[in-house]
Amino acid sequence: TPPIDSRKTTPRTPQHDYSNTLIETYPPHDDKNHLQFYGFALSEQWILDFARARATVTEKDNVIMILCGIVRYLQQIIGNSEIAFESVKLEGDVPPDVTVYDGVEGVKYINIISMCAFYKEGWPLRPTLAQARKLEELIGRKPRSFQRLYVPDVYVDDSDVERSNDSTGNNDSRKIDTTPPHDNPDHLQFYGFALSENWVLDFAKSRVGVDENDNMLTLMCWAVQQLKHDIGCRLINMQPVELDVETPPEATVYEGPTGMKHIMIVSVGAFYPDIWRHRPTYGQVKEMEKLMGSKPRWWTDINDWEFYEW
Repeated sequence: TPPIDSRKTTPRTPQHDYSNTLIETYPPHDDKNHLQFYGFALSEQWILDFARARATVTEKDNVIMILCGIVRYLQQIIGNSEIAFESVKLEGDVPPDVTVYDGVEGVKYINIISMCAFYKEGWPLRPTLAQARKLEELIGRKPRSFQRLYVPDVYVDDSDVERSNDSTGNNDSRKIDTTPPHDNPDHLQFYGFALSENWVLDFAKSRVGVDENDNMLTLMCWAVQQLKHDIGCRLINMQPVELDVETPPEATVYEGPTGMKHIMIVSVGAFYPDIWRHRPTYGQVKEMEKLMGSKPRWWTDINDWEFYEW
């Protein structure tokens, strides 16, 4: 049975308008153990060619870092923040140019650019037909369904994850319980960690070979993907938020095209029902605190609600 879709799938005008019509496609079979994604299989050669057409890169650059930058670019020009890259099981027919990797215990996998995930809260956020067609043009192939390589706890229902403290009083397996200090009807609110470029460089140096000349946006995108992998939480993302009196002095401040100053945060969730339901556990946030060297808090999005296609 397809997931319940809370958004309209018909055009707003009598004349059919694909810009407002969500894609309608479902996985060819059910899989209770692996999340399924709808997206495009990738080759390292396509990643390099796509990046070279828009920036200066060489074969020596870290391909995953380049891919993170490409994903962020696609999110912006397509207008859909659900676009991501995922590692998925190698199965079925894939184009011969797709790059195949050896994973844990010899399991072969590929990387894809995902447009959406097939679960009840994620599927309503899928792209429109117009957005999907634009991605097809940019990537040069058709999308299909893929199965996630591993099974992170974040996709387990609340009934399975949000359980009582055990006999030791440990609540690490329970989902975090926090709400914004005040309502904001005009802006989405995120829970996460203030980001500084110094932290990004230090974090990258501890994992891969980088220096101060590397592209900062690419490093930031890589850091977010690495945190998703380390923590096991797909909601981890990078978001621009408003400055306020409690912004830590080490956070890097940026100026947007309209002159508005803002910072970037590593967000672990947004206060929106279908998203907040999949917030991380106390244990996952504790691990984030160790890696980030700071505490999370609530932040206000610099974009208003019209920016999103809810």
